[in-house]
Amino acid sequence: MTAYATALILTVAAEVPIYVVGLTRLTSLARWRAARVGLVVNAMSHPLAFVVAWPLLRAPLGRTAALALIEVAVMLGEAWGVRRLAGDTAVALIMAAVANLASLAIGLVLL
Repeated sequence: MTAYATALILTVAAEVPIYVVGLTRLTSLARWRAARVGLVVNAMSHPLAFVVAWPLLRAPLGRTAALALIEVAVMLGEAWGVRRLAGDTAVALIMAAVANLASLAIGLVLL
């Protein structure tokens, strides 16, 4: 399995359940819809972060600064997507922050 596939699987496995639990408790979304929101925002953000931004930013900024910048951008992008799909700005920011911090922590421990 490629590094990208491993990272994507770990990200989805970590973030989608968080989106499901959070969005079903904090909004009126059904579980299937909350899962779809989590999958959609990850399908959009993950390739941009891992395939586009990481290779472009790693060398000029260094690994730590590039990772920090990308994670903030991903969180904001996912929050925008959750807001568009679920309709609540505060919930979107909270859910994107929690999901991305959890997947970052898991990724740092496992990879």
